[in-house]
Amino acid sequence: MDISIHDSIESIKTDWLEAEKTANISVYQRYHWVEAYLQANSKTEKIQPFIIVGRLKNDIVFILPCALHGRFGTRVKFIGGKHVNFNLGIFPQAFRDVITPRCFGQIFARIRKLVPGIGYLGLCCQPENWNGSPNPLLREPHQRSANPAFLINLSGGFDETLARGNAKRKRKKFRQQVRQCEALGGYQLYKPEGSEEINYLIDQFLAQKSKRLKSLGIKDVFADEGIKEFLVGLATSSTKHKSPLLQLYALKIGNQTAAVFGAGAMGKHLSGYFSSIDAEQFGEVSPGEMLLYLVVEDACAQGYEMFDLGAGDERYKRSWSTDKIDMYDMIVPYNYKAAPVVYLRRAYGAVRRTIRENETYWNAYKTIRKMIPSLWNKA
Repeated sequence: MDISIHDSIESIKTDWLEAEKTANISVYQRYHWVEAYLQANSKTEKIQPFIIVGRLKNDIVFILPCALHGRFGTRVKFIGGKHVNFNLGIFPQAFRDVITPRCFGQIFARIRKLVPGIGYLGLCCQPENWNGSPNPLLREPHQRSANPAFLINLSGGFDETLARGNAKRKRKKFRQQVRQCEALGGYQLYKPEGSEEINYLIDQFLAQKSKRLKSLGIKDVFADEGIKEFLVGLATSSTKHKSPLLQLYALKIGNQTAAVFGAGAMGKHLSGYFSSIDAEQFGEVSPGEMLLYLVVEDACAQGYEMFDLGAGDERYKRSWSTDKIDMYDMIVPYNYKAAPVVYLRRAYGAVRRTIRENETYWNAYKTIRKMIPSLWNKA
């Protein structure tokens, strides 16, 4: 197998687009999603693409959409950072069953020789499997992440989807919410189509998200420069597209935006990317929960078969999900200088997971987080 490293995504555009036609990937590995992220964020931060490509007799065997980070102790990470819920390699169907974790043990050793200046690999937020296929990247030492992911099986339509998760309670709750909304001027599931509508709704989302995260003491990654341009670009290019990079949904109560939800698609799989609510004005309605009900209903009508709610363990996700996927972080030193950093990051990940999985520790942490916002923001 020939291994090559590319510092420009455009140089392998044709091969990438061909590979993703049969690859088992999420929306976050689609060429145009990665391209949009790089274009929007390269204006405010230096991103050095490090696209790893494997070929066998000119056929693409795999593509790893990575980038180099750090001046001192250079590390290889997936492109997209915290804006990617699922990091995966791109494996065309012809080679999907023959590329195993054992293969990647040798492939990573070859990359280490090709680029001797790398400090370590930091390939995080990887699902253990995707749509039934195991993740062959999980070969090197890895550890379970603090946040699993939750999925909803949409097969059979909306009625069957509801039946898999306490349909009676969900319908009763929704009817109650409808009555509350009618008293406030009615409700509407809104999907913007024009650029002006998209810009307005993105602004609504960013404002709601910022306020909510600030109240919880959590760093707002959506406040970074370039992110608004990125989101607007994704949504605008996806207008009336059968497989949108970003589809925006909003719950309007009266004339106000009560909640916003963003999701992207790859084939028949819809991935929830972000959400926000106006808790001050519409908190009693539980607008986020109501919007999710409407989004699931719409996704079924659009013919999607699977809907993931991203990484993170929350009550509303468990109430809807039919499956859970454990996520893993693979942090591997490439030289002795990086070893202390790697071991500290692994230890930090283990502590974080322990806190997240213990209800007492987690509740105590959330209280502290509100008091000292910078504590968790450095993660």
